[in-house]
Amino acid sequence: MPYTTLGDLFARDRVTTYEVLQSYMDADPVTVTPFFESGILTSNPLLAEAAASGTGIVEMPYWLGIDSSIEPNYSNDVYEDVAVPRSIGTGYLRGRNAYLNEGFGTMSLVNEIRGRDPLARVASRLDQFWREQAERRLVATMRGIFLASEADDLGFVATGAVGLEGIIDATMTMGDNFGAIAGYVMHSADFATFAKADLTEVRRNRETNLLERTINGLPVIVNDQAMVIGTGPTARRVIGALGTGAFGYGSALPAVPLEYEREAARGNGGGAETLWTRRNMIVHPIGFDFTSDSITGNGTEGRPRSAGWTDLTNPVNWELAEGVERKKVPIAFLAAAA
Repeated sequence: MPYTTLGDLFARDRVTTYEVLQSYMDADPVTVTPFFESGILTSNPLLAEAAASGTGIVEMPYWLGIDSSIEPNYSNDVYEDVAVPRSIGTGYLRGRNAYLNEGFGTMSLVNEIRGRDPLARVASRLDQFWREQAERRLVATMRGIFLASEADDLGFVATGAVGLEGIIDATMTMGDNFGAIAGYVMHSADFATFAKADLTEVRRNRETNLLERTINGLPVIVNDQAMVIGTGPTARRVIGALGTGAFGYGSALPAVPLEYEREAARGNGGGAETLWTRRNMIVHPIGFDFTSDSITGNGTEGRPRSAGWTDLTNPVNWELAEGVERKKVPIAFLAAAA
């Protein structure tokens, strides 16, 4: 059987191959992730527009709440009485665009290239890569705002044992808006604790064939990487209680989203092939500003433009936006020892 390479796929008509490969890829692969399907992560057209721009630091407008503690006007028949309309304040959440790319060599995609319909298989592999990247950025952001809330005593964190009482304490940090919570994110060991107490339900969705986990009727995303803070004996597990739209998401393709490259001199003249995939992405929590006080990227850039996972986890980069009331932010955490 002849050995198939990336070069074979792009040899005849490179432009057409790009178009076919791009057509196989999902326009927005993140929409099939558990975070998106639960409603915790939602598409935001303003974020998508910002992701398509060349602006690194972005500002996202939002309406401030109406103060219902002020008594309204009472109508009468006195001509001299003039009602004065109230204004509704607005604000801006600060975020940061991420200009992402990754290259895959022939050997990284060898199984896809050798199979039937190789372009469709490569597209599926790239889609999965971008899904995981979006989830990792959301996970890093969750860690960052947890640590920032804890450090600045913002009122998002409850401490206690894993169980119903613990997650009730966490959700009640939202005061009378606790009903906005739409799901949980937790470590598998914590989900096991709930399961052993017969507080969980697991069923397979007939349409998607995916397992769905619930506690108190709310969906649960089990993610071991997301919900551990620290390492070793000081590590802590954290349960996140999140509402619908707790995180906004926007994505855009840059001018050259796909690119095949062959470097003849590599391998001492044997050559090396790489398929590059690129995407701009913003994942941002409602109610928080990303201050960009510390931007290191992934540690390899000479001048980083994008926030890396470490930057998103760094609490110095997060603060509650001005004018935002804590209980209006549908995010809460339960911290317990690991």
